[in-house]
Amino acid sequence: SSSSSPSTAPATAPTTTRPIHISSDRKTITLHDANGETTTQLFSPTPKISSEKLERALAPLLLPPLPSSGLEYAHSQSPSGWQLDPQHGDAIHRHFAFESKAKREEAIERIMRVADEMKHHPHIARGEWNAASPPQQDSRPWSCFPLTVTCTTHQPRGLSGKDARLAAAVDGLALVDDDILWALEEWDVQGGTDTGREMIRRIREEQARLVGINRRAIADALSSCGCADAKAE
Repeated sequence: SSSSSPSTAPATAPTTTRPIHISSDRKTITLHDANGETTTQLFSPTPKISSEKLERALAPLLLPPLPSSGLEYAHSQSPSGWQLDPQHGDAIHRHFAFESKAKREEAIERIMRVADEMKHHPHIARGEWNAASPPQQDSRPWSCFPLTVTCTTHQPRGLSGKDARLAAAVDGLALVDDDILWALEEWDVQGGTDTGREMIRRIREEQARLVGINRRAIADALSSCGCADAKAE
């Protein structure tokens, strides 16, 4: 007698969720992280770029998000540390930190060379942060020199494909100061201590201040009628 093989139902493709989804009215954007959690924020893109194209361009920049319990400077914890502006959704920011002013200025020069080649320029804010109590095991007085890079488009107003490409190019420069990563990670480890919490709080305050500087520079550029030519200060 002949035997027949059991029939096999065709495999059903798993349902997938786009890691980034722009709403149909283009006023909000939803990020889906690897843990299944979602975050929805205000969003303000430039009018011409399609939502699908911008989703693809932003996904490698904004995902995965940085750990909420960690330092927002911790380059080693995320392939890209860009963050969508939480209040306006019209810009993306990335924070860097360097051991010396010289290293920071070198990084800025490299960023601006790339921006000149792309004919699209970011806003850049420089800060300074001194540790009241350096990490344990390190007896040196310690400070870092923060840098915040903001990508946005002035005309037409909003977040554009050019901004995403510029951010990706900045990532390609690998502007990680290895000399400072150790101390930042030590502070992250100490995040549960009073000293660690204070360090993280002060660093985040400085980040917010630098974003504010760049936001004011954006407003100045828009009001000066030189939008197309506005460069980083």
